[in-house]
Amino acid sequence: MGKYKIEKESNPYIELENLKLNHPFTFEPNIKSEDRISVSKIEIAELNIISTIVKKRIGRQLAKLVSKTMLVLTKDDNEDDEDDGTDLKEALDEAAKFHAMLAYKYKLYLEREYEKEQQQKLAKIVEELKKKRIREKTESSELTSNKGR
Repeated sequence: MGKYKIEKESNPYIELENLKLNHPFTFEPNIKSEDRISVSKIEIAELNIISTIVKKRIGRQLAKLVSKTMLVLTKDDNEDDEDDGTDLKEALDEAAKFHAMLAYKYKLYLEREYEKEQQQKLAKIVEELKKKRIREKTESSELTSNKGR
């Protein structure tokens, strides 16, 4: 195998040099154009290329998680009474998914310092979301106790 391999409908299409990495990074590109080659799977075995791709993916997912977290944290509690915290639950679920992705899927391809840095960022996000959940629970319990009086 080569440094990278591109497959078109499960047939090897391009292959360069010998693969030296035991676990090549495999992904399906998101290209939906009619006038380009249709590629179903790409395998990359060059660690520098993998590291770059993985860091970009992590950056995009972290940016999505931060924006969702900011929406949840800045949303007015009185604005949407029907919501009952589903946005908060979704943000916490995305944080758990991001943690699993870092811990299991990308761990082989990241430097320890970078992984630790991303885990710290994630921990701060989760901490803020948990604080928000606690505030919402205390506010809702206060509301229910005041209604009973």
